[in-house]
Amino acid sequence: MRIHSITKIQKIKDLRKSGYSINEIVVALHVPKTTVWHHIKGIKVKEEFLPVLKSKRGGSKKRRLKAVEKAISEAKEIFNNKKIYASILSMLYWAEGNKESCVFTNTDPQMIRIFINTMNKCFNINKDRYSVTIRYFTGMSKDLCLKYWSDQLEISKEYVKMYYNDGCTRGKSPYGMCRLTVKRGGYILKLLKSMISLVVAEIGSINKPLSFNG
Repeated sequence: MRIHSITKIQKIKDLRKSGYSINEIVVALHVPKTTVWHHIKGIKVKEEFLPVLKSKRGGSKKRRLKAVEKAISEAKEIFNNKKIYASILSMLYWAEGNKESCVFTNTDPQMIRIFINTMNKCFNINKDRYSVTIRYFTGMSKDLCLKYWSDQLEISKEYVKMYYNDGCTRGKSPYGMCRLTVKRGGYILKLLKSMISLVVAEIGSINKPLSFNG
């Protein structure tokens, strides 16, 4: 645990008294949020600064809602202009993507390549934005799995992380499982979720075919 100076701790308390929010103190003093939480317990904000602090509360929620609204609007534009790519990407991610973070996992290199290509078509995301992890299992050759995925994705081996999963099974693929994590992917995940909703709305029901006109 990092020990902070008495001067910095006092500064945390003084800023809080002056109506600074927790996030503002974190940014201003470059200290962890947990440290701020610990030292502002029992600190009362001066009465003249209470309206300022109250006006800041709920700001993070407002920012999230604003980001969602922006994602919905942008997803509609992408969907209308690149419907085929957007539909393929949406269905791929709906089936194989992570719902909490922007992560796509599969054992099929063709599926991985289609995901990368459609992500680039829709969001202009190239390979530099991905963190690549290969999970290999008992009985698999680490070097062989590394070479296979490096060749399939056409990326240098040094950019591929290898993770050994000792589950006493070879899994479904002789070369392990590839996981792509989009760096700084929070907003991209919002776009993907918005596009999935658009595809569902476009289809309407199992009896209504998806139109690719326009």
